Amino acid sequence: MNNLKRVLSLALSTVILVGMMAVGASAATFTDAKDIKNTDAVNFMVALNIINGNDDGSFAPERVVTRAEMAKMITVALNGGKDPVLGTLANPTYTDIKGHWAEKYIEYCSNLGIISGRGDGTFDPGATVTGTEAAKMMLVAMGYNSTIHNFTGADWALHVNTAANDATPNSLYKGLESIDPSAGLSRENAAQLLYNGVQDDMMKRSDSLTVDDGKVSYGYEKYKDHSILTEKYGYTVGYTFIEDVAFVEDDKTFDVSVAADDGTFNAKIAGTNDKLDADTITVKDDVSALFGQQVKVVHNGDNEAVGVYAVESSILATVVVNDLPEMDADATTAKIGGTTYRFDGTNKQAQNVPVYSFLNGVMEDVTLDILADAEGINKEFAIDLIDNDGNGRINCVVVHPVTVGKVTYLGKDSITISNGVGGRDLEDEINVYEGVKKNDYVIVTAADNTVDGKMALVKAETLSGTVDAVRASAADDTDKTNIRIDGTWYAVAEGKLTHTTPTINSDVDLVLVNGFYAYSETSKTTSKDLLVVTKLGSQQDFNDTWTAKIALMDGTTATADIEIDEDVADFEIDDADTSNLVGKLFTYEKDGSTYVLTPATADNTGYDDEISNVTFDADKDRLGDSTFTYIADDAVVFVLYNAGSDKNAKTDYVAATNMDDLSKVSVITGKSLKAWDKDVSSTGKFGTAASTVGFSDDSNGLAYAKVLVVAFDHKELPGASGDIKYGYIVAKSYQAKESSTTYTYFDLWNGEDIVTVKEKGAKKYSAGTAVSYKDLGGDEVGTVTAITTTGAVVGYSEADELINIKTTVDADTEISKKIDEDTTILYIDSANKKGAEGDGIELATETAEGKVEQNVIYKVNSGDTAIEAIFVDVSNKLDGKPAVGVATPDPDAPVPTVTLAAADSNGITVTGTSKALEEGKTVTAAGTSFVDGSADSVKFTVAASDGETIKNLKVKVGDGTAADYTSGDAVDLGDSAGAVTLVITLTSSKTDCTDKTCTYTVTFTSEA
Repeated sequence: MNNLKRVLSLALSTVILVGMMAVGASAATFTDAKDIKNTDAVNFMVALNIINGNDDGSFAPERVVTRAEMAKMITVALNGGKDPVLGTLANPTYTDIKGHWAEKYIEYCSNLGIISGRGDGTFDPGATVTGTEAAKMMLVAMGYNSTIHNFTGADWALHVNTAANDATPNSLYKGLESIDPSAGLSRENAAQLLYNGVQDDMMKRSDSLTVDDGKVSYGYEKYKDHSILTEKYGYTVGYTFIEDVAFVEDDKTFDVSVAADDGTFNAKIAGTNDKLDADTITVKDDVSALFGQQVKVVHNGDNEAVGVYAVESSILATVVVNDLPEMDADATTAKIGGTTYRFDGTNKQAQNVPVYSFLNGVMEDVTLDILADAEGINKEFAIDLIDNDGNGRINCVVVHPVTVGKVTYLGKDSITISNGVGGRDLEDEINVYEGVKKNDYVIVTAADNTVDGKMALVKAETLSGTVDAVRASAADDTDKTNIRIDGTWYAVAEGKLTHTTPTINSDVDLVLVNGFYAYSETSKTTSKDLLVVTKLGSQQDFNDTWTAKIALMDGTTATADIEIDEDVADFEIDDADTSNLVGKLFTYEKDGSTYVLTPATADNTGYDDEISNVTFDADKDRLGDSTFTYIADDAVVFVLYNAGSDKNAKTDYVAATNMDDLSKVSVITGKSLKAWDKDVSSTGKFGTAASTVGFSDDSNGLAYAKVLVVAFDHKELPGASGDIKYGYIVAKSYQAKESSTTYTYFDLWNGEDIVTVKEKGAKKYSAGTAVSYKDLGGDEVGTVTAITTTGAVVGYSEADELINIKTTVDADTEISKKIDEDTTILYIDSANKKGAEGDGIELATETAEGKVEQNVIYKVNSGDTAIEAIFVDVSNKLDGKPAVGVATPDPDAPVPTVTLAAADSNGITVTGTSKALEEGKTVTAAGTSFVDGSADSVKFTVAASDGETIKNLKVKVGDGTAADYTSGDAVDLGDSAGAVTLVITLTSSKTDCTDKTCTYTVTFTSEA
């Protein structure tokens, strides 16, 4: 939503809000900020104007610094962050710097003895500066003397590195311990070296002289508390503790409240004479993450800080309250989060370790030993264990309190959150992290614990999985609130929302707070774990497993083994009474090939409500007259029908009286259900009285059916006869199996979108085929028929709804039809075999020979006055089609068919026709069967109309495997007669068949 603003001040400790992001110029503002590791150093160098970003907004932390760039950095540092006015020499000191962009900086540093060149008269400004070279430049800038300190000669690098490590109070290499000083120095490592150097003690030349062998030398000593920061920038350094941070909206700065007295946060301030003499300082960056820690403040004397950094202070670990063990008041150690810690401060005991609420001061009467049991402290709260003097002991603990809630209302100006949070004004009272919307679960941080003094919330972390184990919490041996998912245990949070504790094997969605779950709900059931039993078969020997027909939510139907999960169901499968089985919804798990069923409920499917005993009105989009449950377009609807001996005589759609009689099942969408043109309104239409026949979810106060089971006595689905649609196939079809059912898939342009649909059986469709089909619901279609009639539009009036089409190779053959509101018009690009956008029907183009080009494919039913469907080519010419009037063979004409005729039935019948395709393809004589089981074997002889004997044959008996067959051989039918399928593989293409129909005579005899 546009009114939701992303808080600039969000930083996470685990999932806890701790403050605000930096607002001033800093590492965080660079486009590659995530790649910067030495963030404090980069921030400080940017603030001092020693290092800046690139023109494209990046910092490029890994790019190596050149010798010329290092010379400029040193020059700027020695001039208090300013780029000084410098001149150049008429005769440059080095032969390779004349006109170079850094010439003046090189001359400046050379004049001060900071650099000395390569020794051959060159400086090599574009070469990489090594760590040792940069350290030498920094040391000389700090007052070291290259000659006195042996920074020249063969062993210069050894002496430089020794002095760099001995710098005080920091080694120049602090934070760079892993670098190779002889290798090139990256920009962020250069920032770290300079960061150390500008704060270190400078070297002061003494006034005493030493004369030895006629040489005069001066003594040098470290000038304590004098650094480039103090001498060149005029900054002051002070030490203190951060007590609070507040964002100042008007100035986009932060006011930091500090404590200057010893003992705050149970630690003494480093450097007795260096305590910060101020109560509040102003910074450009958010430093709230340093709350409770001892810090060094670099400021200008007017309480405006250029940098705030932890010194001798760190967060030893961030854990949760639940990790705290029971400890006595006088305990001096404790094992927390798997590590044993010692305590610091008075008597070094747990009772003397203070506890602070983040940005909200000390918690009165709460110390570490009683923290876990303190009022208002939940076990899921994150806590920081802080060492404030660098000795590895805990000086204080900082708690991050949070609340979990659910967004129950989100408007333009306000938001309402559950769990006691209540309503808040979006502008003045709360900051909402981007992406939060109604019904989201959120982590709420109170205004007292945020930088800008407003309540803040972010979307809670969530986890989905299957509960594989449960156990009681340590506090309660009966309440099994600890659950395990994928090997990890989760305990329920104390600040939880009301919910049902998950059970073993349930699929759940968890709302997490620092590893604890504050809310759980059963995951929405998906196609993999919800089914309907449509027919019960026989019981397996010696067990509780039965064979049954089932239908899954993805439309798959199968015959499978089922059993009831006895741990959760209170009934057994009974073939004498299937009222609690057939037509009912079940969740399931698979044990090998067996489906283990559990009756579906709102609790174990995750839906909000159960639906039972309702009716359907074709004029409404809701169920029944007394309920306001609407039907969702994406609802999954199981339709069981074709029941009863009089099903073909049915005219009304009435509830099935016997679910065992149902023989058909279709899985359709809610959208298809709402399109039905028939009422099915008898009581129990969706199942027997009081039974659960579906589930619904609530949305904005309305209930929407998401899963339904429909059962009625009729031979077809309502509206099926008028459900013919049209499309244009844009990609070659392919086959795949769902369970045991083979489907053909193809991409179809329906005039608005390209959709992928499936048809039962193995079929073949080519791109560029216009078809009609029945919409069976979901993505399944049936009765797919190619439309092959083509023509040229020679007359058209949109206003009068009239169209004239020349239809055949005879240019004088023409039809005149209506195009009315029921005519389907699809625009196509036949050259590229794809759908297209069009805005009208054009007259066909005339050729040079006075003919017209075919530009449409169409369908018109015999006797109809209107075109049923018309496919209009947007280029006004069908690709690959001849011009009307040109008598050339049509390469897209229907393929030949083969008629299989029985010469001698003798108890055997042959029915059906099959297509004869090109050489190498197969033709199947389907429907060959035996009457009364009168034959033990059968012989086939197959011949073409030209007398050729076809030798490439296969034959299959019943459900057996197809085997090679030689014409005239006997096929053993076994103990029982059944279907026989004969497969003919053509050895040549037939081109002399009358009217493109070839007749093969199948002669067969049977032997008793």
